[in-house]
Amino acid sequence: MQKKSNFSSDIKLSNVFGDFLDEHFYKPMESLITEKGPDAAKISFERVYDRERQMRGVDVIMHEGEWTLPIDEKAQLAYMDDPRDTFCLELSYLKHGEPMPGWLLDEAKRTAAYLLCWPKGPKGVKGVFTGADMMLVYSKHVKSFLERWGFNHEVLAHREQLIREGRLLGRQHTKCPGFWFALSPKLAEEPVNVIFQAELLKQLASANIHLEVDPTTGENLISGTWLGQEINTVHAA
Repeated sequence: MQKKSNFSSDIKLSNVFGDFLDEHFYKPMESLITEKGPDAAKISFERVYDRERQMRGVDVIMHEGEWTLPIDEKAQLAYMDDPRDTFCLELSYLKHGEPMPGWLLDEAKRTAAYLLCWPKGPKGVKGVFTGADMMLVYSKHVKSFLERWGFNHEVLAHREQLIREGRLLGRQHTKCPGFWFALSPKLAEEPVNVIFQAELLKQLASANIHLEVDPTTGENLISGTWLGQEINTVHAA
């Protein structure tokens, strides 16, 4: 039986979630993030619609004066009805039957940080969002952490090859209980991922945000930390 690819529907759902974040997260955050000093630059977020830049791993750019932070949004949209306490970081996937480097190993990517999202919404209803838990994790921090456990770029690529060519199923454990490797053969793209426990990612994260949208008033309830700054507001319009 031919495996079904959800790629097109996933892209559409990602776009809807991106619109949700633009209205309820990024726009409020522009006024919530404050920098000290008379010369402090205004913070702004820019949604990227250029397909070429999106393919290079840039969905949103945070601007602060001349400083920019290219962000790649990653959301667990497929598991909203059954949230996971893990996050999959892609090492490879199949395209027309050929293995391609995933976003963690793709050296063409220009991502500086990943916004890892656990979206929330009514069960059984696609495209409706009421909030999200989010972590901003710098790609260099993830890669440095993996290197400390012996998994540099070359070793990760070799491990991915062994798993894919050997059709190794189930968890492929490491010496660190907080992450492991796995092949997902039931998906058409058959991704090979390194899977992190959320608690471990929290230790690597530079921002940890909880977002809720009040269903009655439509107001945004945002709390947590963002790049060393405490964000705790009851009503952030």
